[in-house]
Amino acid sequence: MTGVRGNPWEHDPGPPGPSGWAELFAATPNYRGLGQAVLGREAFRWQHGPMFFRGRLDGSARVLVVGQGIRLFSAAGRYNASGAHLRDPATAAGDDEGYADDPGDLPYEPPRAVPGAADPGPPDDVARLLTGGEPGFQWPVFSTLGVTAHPSFGTGPIYRGRFRQLSLIVLADQGSDDDTFTARALSGETGQRFQGFLTAAGLTRRYLIIRALPVDTLDLTAAMRLALADNPLVQALHRELLRRLGAKNADVAALLAMGPVARRLAPKVAPASLDVINLGAPGEPGFRASWQAALTQLAGRRYPRDLTKPTFTAPATRGQLPRIDLPYGTVRWAGTSGDRAVRPVDTDLGEPSPDYLKVFLPAWAANLEPAPLTAAEQLAAKELS
Repeated sequence: MTGVRGNPWEHDPGPPGPSGWAELFAATPNYRGLGQAVLGREAFRWQHGPMFFRGRLDGSARVLVVGQGIRLFSAAGRYNASGAHLRDPATAAGDDEGYADDPGDLPYEPPRAVPGAADPGPPDDVARLLTGGEPGFQWPVFSTLGVTAHPSFGTGPIYRGRFRQLSLIVLADQGSDDDTFTARALSGETGQRFQGFLTAAGLTRRYLIIRALPVDTLDLTAAMRLALADNPLVQALHRELLRRLGAKNADVAALLAMGPVARRLAPKVAPASLDVINLGAPGEPGFRASWQAALTQLAGRRYPRDLTKPTFTAPATRGQLPRIDLPYGTVRWAGTSGDRAVRPVDTDLGEPSPDYLKVFLPAWAANLEPAPLTAAEQLAAKELS
């Protein structure tokens, strides 16, 4: 499967922990404030945060890049959607319900207070399997099964969480297109609400969320999605993944199956020794009651917990994704503020475009003024003026 772009299971884990690179990047000067102080205007496209590096940080790094991106396009699309006629179905304005950060953090930047808080990616023994690159465990060719999203978008955002020291595994339906931008599963509104469920169960680290299907299926009918869950290749890969996880995680209390596709798939792939607890997904009738019923079940089970006094009470509000669940360099507003991404409608076809996705900065973050300059930055601004 190796091509000019490498193997699909290869990934950048971010700056090495003891290297000091993450701390250096977190000390980036107040470029917004300096721009206004020196030029009297915003000098940078800051909305999607600074981009610090690409490549290795083992002594061979040569380039640091600052920039932003909004519209994502497939191999069949064009930069800035040139020539396409698109209409975004929503502006995804969002709000700051559930958002919280540490002192010194800025919503439009990666964490400054704890710069190393990030997910380095899956371990080698499952990374290849997750992408369908393991011999004997390939994903089906989804484009032949009715999936309309362009194949070049790949199968990347299939997981979120850890692969070791687990207490719960969650099999979940896709909730939004945010996952493609974060490269992690359940990153939008559904995941932000479900984070409160995990906290109520006493977990802040000991969980793993797996997408039931690794491609965008939001535009498909319910029957088409269920048919994908019945595909033998889909089932074989999930069965093998759960087998490997079970071999290294003896303390898993249950497999939670959230959403129609996950509930269809779970009993067909779960090991006989692993209990399956069904959950409704946000938007389904009675989902809150199903969450509370599941938490009540979990309250009576023994499993390692990250919190000493869990509430086991279903959340009523939205939370946010932990920074340890997201790749290095992810801005603080990502994983908050509800669904941030949309798949635009191709107005020539009258249906969702197979080639474009768009992510929106939440309105509350877009309206933020620059942080005040420090004394040293004020001095630098005077010298530059």
